[in-house]
Amino acid sequence: MEQPSKRGKHETSDCRLLFFIGSCAFGGEEQQKIIRLNLSTTDGQLSSAGAPIVVDRANPGWLECRPPSEHLYCAFENDPGEVQAMKVMPHAATLQALGPPVKAVGRHTCCVSLDMTGRWVFTANYTEGSLAVLPVDSDGRLGAATDSKMHQGGDLIPIELHDRQERAHVHQVLPHPSNKWVVVPDLGLSTVFVYAFDETSGGLRGAADDERHLRLLPDAGCRHVAWNESGSILYVNNELDATITVCQFDTCTGKLKPVQTLNTLPEDVVPLRSGHRGNSDIHVHPNGRFVYAGVRTPDPGLIAIFSVSPSNGTLTLTAHESTRGLVPRNFKLCNHGRFLVVGNQETFTVVSFSVDGDTGALTYASTYDTSPHKPCNISNPYFISAT
Repeated sequence: MEQPSKRGKHETSDCRLLFFIGSCAFGGEEQQKIIRLNLSTTDGQLSSAGAPIVVDRANPGWLECRPPSEHLYCAFENDPGEVQAMKVMPHAATLQALGPPVKAVGRHTCCVSLDMTGRWVFTANYTEGSLAVLPVDSDGRLGAATDSKMHQGGDLIPIELHDRQERAHVHQVLPHPSNKWVVVPDLGLSTVFVYAFDETSGGLRGAADDERHLRLLPDAGCRHVAWNESGSILYVNNELDATITVCQFDTCTGKLKPVQTLNTLPEDVVPLRSGHRGNSDIHVHPNGRFVYAGVRTPDPGLIAIFSVSPSNGTLTLTAHESTRGLVPRNFKLCNHGRFLVVGNQETFTVVSFSVDGDTGALTYASTYDTSPHKPCNISNPYFISAT
């Protein structure tokens, strides 16, 4: 029988991973705190890394960092959206603001990401249906946007889809491994936009009607995407119809070509279009053999596990693993793919699993209670050696 670790009781002297976890209200009490947790690299047990960090804005949702760099970027999911640069002090498990927040050029910034050089931050602004590029200076501080795009086309969305798709809703901006392109899933328009990116000027190039964009079924509602290691395949997690679309990518032209779409749900489960109940995150295992997708429709939520064809990158559903909580919004594979850590937004828990690199299977390790704070988005972790 599973034995969840008790909150704050597990102490280890082995090496650990330090996570910062954003929290948003989403219908509950307004949040102005960032959760911090440790994960033991020996057994995957979660423990407190200190009391939640208080910040000066509500809804510090998405946290983006690229360890060992000690710069972290926090998106405040408000109207207007803003991004705060922070300095990470890993051994103290704390954060320090670097300058004032910078405008994200849109409302409700739900995701931020770094380009491959770490010199630019991309913002995805859900309500505005926009994205922007912010420069990062030598000490990690952010400057005003160098470019932005606002998606149009809400008037072309069928009226029966207006419950969730009444206009453009940008959900993520992800750079290609070459740094020459960015892909932008827009849930409202059911389109993965592809823009050329100039890492010298911070500019985006591409027209709204460019043929390289991927037009999905109108009710698909693409949310998050993930590249394979070479950038030749893009995996698209569609929130609203609970599918994954596998695409080939032409690195010369930037064109996406869909080659497979498959269901992520158990056969007897019907997708839910209501807020926070469709598919969520998606990641490729570092060994390239497995893809993991967050599924929020069932109670409890699921991680869908897929094997990857070595010949063409297509997927086969192999298993579902319960997240032991409701609404798994975001997760991370960490420690070279040895562990998976997921946040269950509506049950106020973070759950860890060990990962079998040969089969892709997940084995439950630990649960940590974050109440009253909803664990929404989990940062990449910092490795802390034993002392």
